[in-house]
Amino acid sequence: MIVKGAVEIVLETCSHYLNRNGEKLPLTEEKLKEINKTITLFAEDSLRCICFAYKDLKPGEGGEDHDEMHVDTVN
Repeated sequence: MIVKGAVEIVLETCSHYLNRNGEKLPLTEEKLKEINKTITLFAEDSLRCICFAYKDLKPGEGGEDHDEMHVDTVN
């Protein structure tokens, strides 16, 4: 499943991030602060950020066609 949206909202559902080399790493409080600092710097220049996230779904997760996913059930 792939989603995009406002950074503040999408990041709330994330537990990991991909670094520059594509390695999956835990999304720590320190990394979140770094991301938020960057967002603030961009906002000062009237730039908006968008966040992309993905989750590998297991068979049957999200319904037969993966279209029955509810926000409150995403981990």
